[in-house]
Amino acid sequence: MLQIKKWRILKIFCLILFVSSLSIKETSASSQWQRVSDMSLARGGSGVATVNGVIYTLGGVGSQFDGTVESYDPKSDKWSVNKKSMPTPRAYFGTATVGGKIYTFGGQSAVEAASAKVEVYDTATDTWTAKKDMPYARVWTSSIELNGKIYVVGGSNNSNLVQEYDPVNDIWTTKASLPRGRHAVSLAVVGEKMYAIGGGEAKPNYNDLQEYDPKSDTWTVKNGMPTPRDTTASVVYDGKIYVLGGLMNSGLNGIKTVEIYDPATDSWSTGPEMINARWAFGAGVVDGTIYAIGGHELSHTHTPTTEKLVLSKSVPPEVPGNHSKGLLTLYLMNGQVKEYDLTIQQLNAFLTWYDARATGIGSERYGFVKTWHLGPFKARTEYVAFDKIVNFDIDEY
Repeated sequence: MLQIKKWRILKIFCLILFVSSLSIKETSASSQWQRVSDMSLARGGSGVATVNGVIYTLGGVGSQFDGTVESYDPKSDKWSVNKKSMPTPRAYFGTATVGGKIYTFGGQSAVEAASAKVEVYDTATDTWTAKKDMPYARVWTSSIELNGKIYVVGGSNNSNLVQEYDPVNDIWTTKASLPRGRHAVSLAVVGEKMYAIGGGEAKPNYNDLQEYDPKSDTWTVKNGMPTPRDTTASVVYDGKIYVLGGLMNSGLNGIKTVEIYDPATDSWSTGPEMINARWAFGAGVVDGTIYAIGGHELSHTHTPTTEKLVLSKSVPPEVPGNHSKGLLTLYLMNGQVKEYDLTIQQLNAFLTWYDARATGIGSERYGFVKTWHLGPFKARTEYVAFDKIVNFDIDEY
């Protein structure tokens, strides 16, 4: 009997795969950034979020504070501007995505140097909803989703403050403070941990890197970034954090630098430089490609440009051997154990979904069509959430 086991070490992006006679193949990667279609507006300080393979850019500042919402479809390389604008035009706010909705926190507007506003954009209905204000007004703050909660970190005021927002109940909870207060921190999530990278507090900018564990509400200092900077954009792919651009201590001219952090080894490497130097911009990952969007360039000049970097992709391994069926056993976070008797084709479909979801691509849930114990029903589908799977076995026969 052939057995395949997978343990989840980093929940979303990093998999350690114990396999008999399996190998991961790499496709070729572009070594350079490439220009793609521009946004309609040149602006910096926008919020950028990715929902279902579409990248959204919200608000920002160019000639004035702006509330425009644009969406970019990487497949067609086209921008769409027929979206509902932000109720409060602003820039330098935090952005996080939960369940197809984009949450925006704080920022600066024409009437507020620092805002406490929380507004939510529903990408499915193209509508905005106001939520309870943050307990404290913040600008140059950062935010990210982890396990269904949103963490809002730092800012030009309340620079040590870390708060957890529950989007279901609209409730705020204060958490352990940043080890060093700063604004314009870059946030990333790998597995069950959040990483706070760089940032500044007036001058100088920092190369700080701290890891946050929400279970223990503690911060751990990690190996600092090679280039001290703030106002970067960061994305995660294949368990590694890509930190793009930003400002160094020398002034308001952006840089093209790309540095890559591997949480598994607590080490840094250098990636290919971007075409445009930029700061106060956003980035997203779709289908193994990073997109860097807009931002400020030299001093406070603004750019509408978008560029992409195609990364190597891990090709999911197929189950080897001349077997026709297999037993998939899932071990879930709540202690439950689920078993599914599947064909090899169904097993390979599950592996393809699992490895794609590990890079942030595809549905958060996988459906198993049940052909047994139907009772009065014509069909039954049992769904399993990706982030609830601790590990799984495949036994072929």
